[in-house]
Amino acid sequence: MDASYRLLGPLTALRGDAVIDLGPPKQRATLALLLLHRGRQVSTDRLIDALWGDEPPPSALASIQAYVSNLRRALRDTAGASSAIVRRAQGYVLEVPPDRVDLAVFGVELGAARTAAESGTWSAALTHADAALALWRGELLEDLSDQAWVRAEAEAIEALRTECRETQVTALLAAQRVAPALAAAVELRKAHPLRDRACWLHMIALHRAGRTSEALDAYQDHARRLDEELGLEPGTELRELQVAILRHEPALAAWPRPASWTGAAALHSPVGPADDAGAGAAGATGVGGDAASLFAGRALAEPDPASALVGRGRETGVVDELLADACGANARWLVLTGPAGIGKTRLAEELVHRMRALGGRDAWSRCSEEDGAPAWWPIRQLVRALGEDPDTLLVPPAHVDADAARFALYERVAELLQRAATTAPLAVVVDDAQWADPTSARCLAYLVGALREVPVAFALTLRDGFDEAAVAPLLQALARSDGHRQLAVGPLALADVRELANTIAGDPLSEREADDLARRTGGNPLFVSEYARLPTDARVQGDTPLAVRSVLGRRISGLEPEILQVLRAAAVIGDVVDLPALAATLGMQADVVAEALDEAADEHVLVPSQDSAGYAFAHGLLRDELLAGLPAMRRRRLHARVAATLTGTDGDSVSRRAQHLVAALGVVEPDEVIDACVAAARVAETRWSSEVAADWWAEALRVHDLQPGSDEEHEAGPSAATGGGDTSAPGRPGTATGDDTTSAPGGAHAAAGPSATDDDGAGGATGADAAGGPGGAGGATGKS
Repeated sequence: MDASYRLLGPLTALRGDAVIDLGPPKQRATLALLLLHRGRQVSTDRLIDALWGDEPPPSALASIQAYVSNLRRALRDTAGASSAIVRRAQGYVLEVPPDRVDLAVFGVELGAARTAAESGTWSAALTHADAALALWRGELLEDLSDQAWVRAEAEAIEALRTECRETQVTALLAAQRVAPALAAAVELRKAHPLRDRACWLHMIALHRAGRTSEALDAYQDHARRLDEELGLEPGTELRELQVAILRHEPALAAWPRPASWTGAAALHSPVGPADDAGAGAAGATGVGGDAASLFAGRALAEPDPASALVGRGRETGVVDELLADACGANARWLVLTGPAGIGKTRLAEELVHRMRALGGRDAWSRCSEEDGAPAWWPIRQLVRALGEDPDTLLVPPAHVDADAARFALYERVAELLQRAATTAPLAVVVDDAQWADPTSARCLAYLVGALREVPVAFALTLRDGFDEAAVAPLLQALARSDGHRQLAVGPLALADVRELANTIAGDPLSEREADDLARRTGGNPLFVSEYARLPTDARVQGDTPLAVRSVLGRRISGLEPEILQVLRAAAVIGDVVDLPALAATLGMQADVVAEALDEAADEHVLVPSQDSAGYAFAHGLLRDELLAGLPAMRRRRLHARVAATLTGTDGDSVSRRAQHLVAALGVVEPDEVIDACVAAARVAETRWSSEVAADWWAEALRVHDLQPGSDEEHEAGPSAATGGGDTSAPGRPGTATGDDTTSAPGGAHAAAGPSATDDDGAGGATGADAAGGPGGAGGATGKS
């Protein structure tokens, strides 16, 4: 469960009903500043200035880093979850949904009350004003009120609270609830005795309560106080109200409703709530005005510039058209193609963000680059993202042939998507579709024709330069579809390169350096971003790196050895970081590993995963660079350690264990690898993925052939290749090489668990994309 935060009163963080210990005052103040600027960067200079003023100690920066580390640990929801506190080039950003912060919710309710009041919908205005004021438990950050910056912020937020209280009194009068309106007006007058509008509301409430003489006395008292304390006179509107009360104007009985209720002339009140609050906020000093603009009736904070989409006007225009069609109950498909790092996934993310802004929902899946990924892998992720259990939904019906079973599962997936889109439009992303297994690709091809008048927008990212044979059925189906759009994502324009580099870099790049960067990177956003994240001195000295690998290598080499150790093990596991498996592989405590992952996220090597609560590598090239720095034997030992953590008997764990054991060949027993491949093949057969099953059987034979004396064993019969298994079982190499296998799951096909020869297995499941697989993806590890 995500933490929720209360700033209206003492600073409090809650997980459910449990209060989270936020540590000492300066650590609490660090969190308070990040919360006040939710979604926007707070520089380290600003943090140091707020915590220590003009005399910061030499260890101030180190203390800030320690506070952030402690807060991350305290606020982390579950093991492996990504941190809400993200480091940027010059500071930190707290990425928290607005509905988890009471001050942001107050701003939303205040904005709704203001809008309702402006439209004359007084019942709604009262409901929202009451909800906003109910959030207040005291002054803003009451426990930190001795800080000058907190007092400035509190002054600005108090101006918004005053506006809300005035709206509440006005709405109560509109509802003819005079008694509670008068009580609220009295409290407002006590809080702001020199405010014209507070006196105006008090006077009209008294008059409406039948206490006209007291209303006139209130005017005289206000005028005297203004003269004595400020040397001022009441404003024009207040003087006009005094005259209207003396004349018993009929419009007073209708206000704030239109004067047409009584046929009287309109009655003018002092500056309205919205304008008045704006004036109050503008009068605040320091960061207070910034807070007022941030929370004045807005549901969302300004986006962090580092994550904003740069350029791509043509592409986002296509996305908007596609979403408009999809929201009109017409299924649409968008295929984003281009080289690595060009921004395909970022555009898919933009599509998801825009769908959410339209009130829709989304489901995200990522295809695994590794050979031998579990059958149906991207479809399983989509099913899980839509709230169903893939082990239940994707179980083939019994007593039917292979083709009928496959299409039955396709129909189930289509029906699930239709159900998911009944309440709100749906965006579905399949990232890196070039690595989709054949079964998943055929399922997606089926969906192209099966889903037509359904509000679903599909986005596929497809990297250039890969064999498209596996996804050929899908591409052919899309080519025949009227709702298909294929978009070749090109490089950024020169102006966009400059903007992106200057947004990410700690110090702005000179125009000449930005132009040189555009030429050297070819406008590839990944390359531009990675270059811009280099330290300033590394960018300006001598020749800049010509290849992105040089840039990535320089960034990675700047990490602490302890972080590199964790990252390289994570790279062996896969694209998505699985904290329990990683900690078990390294033999380290989960908290220590989590802190290292947070540090890696600060350096933008890791980013929050789209399809889990944890981290994923920011780009596959970063993972490749980390793997390239591992000696082959060490990589094999790491693969073996990962395999030892996979003791589960579910199909995904069996397949991933086989992947890692194949990659660990040379430091693990060949018989163990063969047994794991056979188990993975049988799992694939139960899922009607004959191609994947054939690959695993072939891999078992390949490993068997590498053993001494394998030729003699071949002559003894095929059972030797699988350790003496059931030779009558269908689905062995030569019988399960395509879609036309006639063998049914069950019986000899039952997915046997992996061989019990691995004595080092500890609990824990790996991430979605395990390294290695059939064909020997290299590297593995022994039992160490």
